[in-house]
Amino acid sequence: MGIKGRLGNVGGALTQAASAGKAAAERAAAAGREAAGRSATAGRAAADAGRDRLAAGGDWVMEALERLGAPDAPATRPWEVSLGSLIGSHPLVPGALAKPLKLLDRFGAVRIGPDSVGFDGDDIPWDKVVEIRMVGGYRSLTKDVIDGAFEGVRRVLIAVPGRDWVLDRVAEALTSLLFRRLRGADETGTVQDVLVPGEIVYRGGAFGRKKSCEVSLYPLAFLLGSPAVVHSLLTTAEARGVPVVRPEGGIDVVEMAVLRELEARACGGPAKTLTAAE
Repeated sequence: MGIKGRLGNVGGALTQAASAGKAAAERAAAAGREAAGRSATAGRAAADAGRDRLAAGGDWVMEALERLGAPDAPATRPWEVSLGSLIGSHPLVPGALAKPLKLLDRFGAVRIGPDSVGFDGDDIPWDKVVEIRMVGGYRSLTKDVIDGAFEGVRRVLIAVPGRDWVLDRVAEALTSLLFRRLRGADETGTVQDVLVPGEIVYRGGAFGRKKSCEVSLYPLAFLLGSPAVVHSLLTTAEARGVPVVRPEGGIDVVEMAVLRELEARACGGPAKTLTAAE
């Protein structure tokens, strides 16, 4: 066989090898895509299972709020809900936690009454309130906000036996209150945001300077989960002649995928945010 023939054979072999390599690469890529698809499906299934588990476990949250009832609209007497009192209402709360849970009452609270209003540890006389500013409830949620909420509980209960039990209940409460409205929503689309009172502007101090009391995650959760509480606060503000300021441009929409990611963060909050700190 001449040189030209031998070169032709070599070229053919190289072409066959290249074709075989390309086919192998395509098969590997297809296998990778299939594996990624299975992984994504498994991930969604796990997330759904986690939501269902926490939603079922969080039924006590809505039952506790139903027992508490909503304040009058407008308010005729002082009304309050707090993270500590909510978790303290759990039917299986350990007796040793009764006193430590009161430490949580200084944050994660909503207070509404005929004479005052406030979030967390603030109780502001209505005659000092300048305006109530509404915010998009879901737009106010971020990973940092959710992580910080768990970290706050961890720090307050740093040396308290049963802290992990409390953190699990916090995850149930957040999931029930923040994301219950999303059940049955289209996973691929958007949802309309929900406006809630997010900031109380008031005059404080010796010179009457304007100060602000902004809603934190736990009061935000109570407001998103309890439309009747929002109605009472706004109706009371109106009765007291306090303006309610809404965002310009109307109500926004939020990507469902973003909310599902935040929901997963809330579901797994204790494990995700405390492992490194421990």
